[in-house]
Amino acid sequence: MSMVVPGNEVFTAIIAMLIEFFVVGLLAAYLTLVLPTEFGVRRPWHFPVTDPYRYLRRRRQGAAADTGPAAPGADDGDEVDDEEEDGALDAVRRAVLAKQSRARPY
Repeated sequence: MSMVVPGNEVFTAIIAMLIEFFVVGLLAAYLTLVLPTEFGVRRPWHFPVTDPYRYLRRRRQGAAADTGPAAPGADDGDEVDDEEEDGALDAVRRAVLAKQSRARPY
């Protein structure tokens, strides 16, 4: 083990394998969430960017709402966006229709 020092080929290979381990793990986690499955709803391919953006936007709107009176009908951030809800319902509808079409005897 004393031969494993920075600059050695074995040290370089071990570092490369550690980096590859984390990269492949992140890729596997991402693909698990994005690729369609039989059960559940898949995430959009751009969710790693849009989810933090929405969080920061809601947080900024919440800070602005704390500084002054709330506007009538203002969104308090507790409700699901209509587009997200529609996308989830469409995915469920497609899954049910696909299951029904496979169950038909003809």
